[in-house]
Amino acid sequence: MSRRRHPKRFTSGETFARLPTEVLQSEAYKALPDWAARVLIALAAQYQGKQNNGDLSLTKRQAAEYGVAPPWKLSAAINLLVVHTGLIERTRVGKIQDGKGIAALYGLGWLQIDPSPKYDVPTTMPHPAPHRWARWKRPDDWEAIVEKARRKAQGKESKNSVSPRVYQAGHPVCTEKDESRTPRVTQGMQSAGQPGVSPLEISAVSAHKPPLSGCPLERALAGLIVQLPHLLDTDVARTFNTDVMRVAAVRAKLAEGWKP
Repeated sequence: MSRRRHPKRFTSGETFARLPTEVLQSEAYKALPDWAARVLIALAAQYQGKQNNGDLSLTKRQAAEYGVAPPWKLSAAINLLVVHTGLIERTRVGKIQDGKGIAALYGLGWLQIDPSPKYDVPTTMPHPAPHRWARWKRPDDWEAIVEKARRKAQGKESKNSVSPRVYQAGHPVCTEKDESRTPRVTQGMQSAGQPGVSPLEISAVSAHKPPLSGCPLERALAGLIVQLPHLLDTDVARTFNTDVMRVAAVRAKLAEGWKP
C-alpha cells in the first residue's frame, strides 16, 4: 500500500488562482472577453488564501507574464472588471507620490475584503464580500461597452468623451454639467440585479442631502464619503454616475482637511 503524502507537501511553494465554479458560470464572467478573463485569473493568482484580499496588485510586467499583452488589455480589463461587472473591487487608486509609483490595489469580489492600512480608506475590520458580480445582468449594449473600454485604453476615445484635463493638481474641476448630475443607482435598478450601492445605503444618504453650493457634484460625493466611509470608490462613483478618479480626488481633499 502506498503511503499518503503529508498534506503540507502539496501546498508548499505552490500558488493557484481561486476561482469558484459559481463565478466561472456567472453571467458576469461569461460576458468577459478572453483578455479580461485572463486578467481576472492573474489577479486571483495573487490571493494567498487569507488576509490579503484587497491587497492584490497586477503591474504591466506581471500581467505580461500571464500572457496579458499588449498593455492596453490590462487597463481595459480593469475597467470592465471593476466598473462594470463587479468581479473585482478597487481598494486603492494607483498614483505617483513623492516621485514614486504607488500601485493600484484590488480585491476579489466574491471574498471578504480584508483590512489593511494601505487602502485609500484604511480599514481595521474586514468587509463582507460585495458580490456585485452575482447581481450583474448583461446590458443590451455590452459589446459597445467593451469596445469603448478597449478604445479608451488604447487612447482612441471619441471627441465627446470627458477629457482627462479636467483633473488639475489631483483634484476634479467642476463644470456646469455637474449641476444636473443625479445618482445613477436606484432601488429599481437594485431589484433588477444591477451591481452598486445597496438601497438601504442610498436611502440613508438621501435622507440628509449635503449642501450643494459651489460645486454640487464635489459636495455630493464628499457627503456620501463622509456618511458612508466604508463604501468603495467604485460604488461612490457609480452612485453619482461619475468616474473613480474623481471620487479618489475628493477623498484626498477630505483627507487634507477640506470641509465641503
